[in-house]
Amino acid sequence: MNLRPRFHACVADYLSEHMDTVRKRIEELDEQRGTIEHLQRLIVA
Repeated sequence: MNLRPRFHACVADYLSEHMDTVRKRIEELDEQRGTIEHLQRLIVA
């Protein structure tokens, strides 16, 4: 029995879930960056 396809499927699932987590974190950081940039503009104005 060849376990490679099963192993590859597990790795693919893990990477897919990990990338979803990374994308969500990037969205959160983008929001924070936007807030920081907005505050910087207010301070400079």
